[in-house]
Amino acid sequence: YSYGRYGTIYGSSGITSGRFTPSGEGVLKRLSGLFAVEFLQKVHEEGMLEIYQINPVHDGDVSSYYDSLFENGVYATDPDKESYNNPEARVVDIYHLLGNNCVTMSLKGLNDESIVIDSEAISPIGLDVEMRKLSSTSNQVIRLSNPLEYIEGLLKVIRNEEDLE
Repeated sequence: YSYGRYGTIYGSSGITSGRFTPSGEGVLKRLSGLFAVEFLQKVHEEGMLEIYQINPVHDGDVSSYYDSLFENGVYATDPDKESYNNPEARVVDIYHLLGNNCVTMSLKGLNDESIVIDSEAISPIGLDVEMRKLSSTSNQVIRLSNPLEYIEGLLKVIRNEEDLE
């Protein structure tokens, strides 16, 4: 899954500066298979990927949460965006840079009150700082030291599954 302003960007605040515009359609992308791996590789190449293992989190519960959001979402409204009529993208709410954003959406999916993240950590960098702190003081959060190795492992699993089909 990936969440962001992949749909219409709202300029009602008077600020419309591309990716820094504060609000817009909150689009949840559900990527699978090679598309998911390619997305992770791209994010890794951009230097924006950290992977943490959270314990104990049940993958099925996390997937159910995001699947429910996705299934109840609607298609994006801007025909100039790649999310428009994209079967792997749904508007699930209104995104806001300083409140309801990619970080807060990630934390909602965990749905684990035992993981306490500073409420000021609502940016990707802020979340990474908090997660690094937690990983150094808790067994609940483990920072994977080599995200590329993890991505390559996913790729092997996906290719094996495709070979079995």
